[in-house]
Amino acid sequence: MKTDRNESIRKALETEKVPQLPFNFTSRTLHKIEEMQAERERKSNRLTQILLLITGTLMYVAGIAYFIFSCGDILLNLLQQTAASLTISDNPAIASVVAGLLLLPPLFFLVRRRILKD
Repeated sequence: MKTDRNESIRKALETEKVPQLPFNFTSRTLHKIEEMQAERERKSNRLTQILLLITGTLMYVAGIAYFIFSCGDILLNLLQQTAASLTISDNPAIASVVAGLLLLPPLFFLVRRRILKD
């Protein structure tokens, strides 16, 4: 019984055809396929980076808009006080707001540049 089973397995394996590469398949063809896959991957990565940049920009704008709408009265009072005194160094809150508004865009630019470089 065991030999019949082994024999039937052997016959099934003999009748199974092993897939063969086409006659004109060369290493150059394989290299072209690999290049095409690498190009597709680069395009996909580029698209991901662009979408990440757009998402980051929208989040930045939304954060600023939320800050302005939620603290608009306070900012207006601070700006009026600043305009009246014209000295930022007297009030550290004003100095920190101005420093934040001045430092965030260059920081965002550097991060964007780093993302697009990689």
